[in-house]
Amino acid sequence: MKQIQFTTIIIFLFLFLAGGKSEAITPQKTDTIAIISLNDFHGAFVESPSQGIPGAGNVYSQVNQLKERYPFHIVLSAGDNFGGSFFSNLTKGEMIPYFFKKLGISISALGNHEFDNGQEFLKNKWKEIAGSDTLTYVCANLNNSAGRIPNYTIPYLIKEIKMPDGQMQKLAIVGLIASSAGSQTKKENVEGLTFRGNYNHILDSLEKTTELKDVNWQILLAHIGTQMTGNSPAWDDIDSANLILPTSITSIASGHSHKLVSGYLEGIPVVQGAISGKYISVLRYVYNQTTKSLTPIEPYVIKVESVIDHSPERIEIDQKVDSILNNTKEPSIDMALTEKLATVISDEGLPYDRGKNAKELMALGSYVCMSYAQAYRERKNLDINDIVLGFSHMGGIRNALPKGDISVITAAEVLPFTNKLKVYNLKGKEIMKLVEAGLSNPKGYLQTNNIIIDTTSVSRKTRIFNIRYVVPGREEIYLGKEKQYPVVVDEFITTGGDGYSEDLFPKDRLDSTITDLETTPSFFRYLKKYPTLDNNTPFKAKLNHYRQ
Repeated sequence: MKQIQFTTIIIFLFLFLAGGKSEAITPQKTDTIAIISLNDFHGAFVESPSQGIPGAGNVYSQVNQLKERYPFHIVLSAGDNFGGSFFSNLTKGEMIPYFFKKLGISISALGNHEFDNGQEFLKNKWKEIAGSDTLTYVCANLNNSAGRIPNYTIPYLIKEIKMPDGQMQKLAIVGLIASSAGSQTKKENVEGLTFRGNYNHILDSLEKTTELKDVNWQILLAHIGTQMTGNSPAWDDIDSANLILPTSITSIASGHSHKLVSGYLEGIPVVQGAISGKYISVLRYVYNQTTKSLTPIEPYVIKVESVIDHSPERIEIDQKVDSILNNTKEPSIDMALTEKLATVISDEGLPYDRGKNAKELMALGSYVCMSYAQAYRERKNLDINDIVLGFSHMGGIRNALPKGDISVITAAEVLPFTNKLKVYNLKGKEIMKLVEAGLSNPKGYLQTNNIIIDTTSVSRKTRIFNIRYVVPGREEIYLGKEKQYPVVVDEFITTGGDGYSEDLFPKDRLDSTITDLETTPSFFRYLKKYPTLDNNTPFKAKLNHYRQ
């Protein structure tokens, strides 16, 4: 009797410590099937402890550990595989097919950064990959000018997966991309494409197809943002009202919003592993060998840590990354990627987090914008007393800078997109209108340099009544509303990127003589000339709000 009581107590303690989950001791023949997913990797092959980026080698080792833990698995990507990192752009994403093959990723959602080099690049780069056994892109809500899904993607893929008892189960992986994706890449790169936001209609139509009626389970592979609201996941998308999912969808692997998500959205398991391989997501199913059925169990995300792994595959991956880093020079400054470029002296570094700092003017933003303005000054032989303003949208700056020595590659990841700079001669009142739009942009504040922005609230909206140009040690200069000043800006927002109106950049004010200035090289040259950085830089832009 005492032995029975003791055994009962042990079982109770096991269930308590396991969080009340009893699958492990359920008296049925069950096995766990895992859907392992990566999202928004952005070609983050280079390890950066200061940014929490584990690097390709550690991602590989972590995925391998999960494969060993769950022998019955499939590995997916929720899009934005390349682009978004300087290393990826520098190498034209050449390591992605190799790396994904090592990870066992054969299916991916289509993300907005897949279009960073245009549709022809996407089609030709992956023509031997897309639709093959190596990598297939799935996206059901993208149409070309003919109203068809482009030939570099398909709406869904059906894959047969062998179960532990040898039975085959049909899995449908349905892809979607955010309807806002078109405004998050260069306009010419998505010419003729329609990113449809009527998600419900698309999914309901697919559900009626003969192929999808015949599958055992469906995964939604969505490059559509999710977020945690309290303890529960929720959609983070402008068309979230159209995301009432059909009952055929059994789980969601999401991407795009770069947030850490794990839980149930209206009863459906959903995961998202932040960004740059920082986390790996796992959706688990229990396969009942008696009933031949699958039941989803609690999803989770796992942080990718530094892993000691002496496997030949891991060594090969690390060697390939190191070889590129050590044998590549940045031509604009003739320096190796690993060479020291600058030093950040402030204890907190130069913070920049689009989630935490979206409604702030940041010192790093001012350094970036000052580098744009300085590139123009040098071209025109101007000095600091000549008013030149640089502007960068919040999303154009991708990483903070840590305290200490900054290498070329670390600085490069601040501005991974080497975009053209455009110069417009705008009137003071037009600059005020641009800044006003930048302070109300849902993506975050427009970054700039050397100015104090005097604002007030009118009918609960922020209105600017003065902009003062500031040169440390000199008298402040109020911008004249009818006077013109040169404005240097990343081309991306001049063509509608991030929702900025093209009307803010009148074509007749464009300085057509400036055609060869670019964002990242301008930043490099500025840091090489002024290599000491401080969070309290005197030319940091500031807001000065007057209450009525």
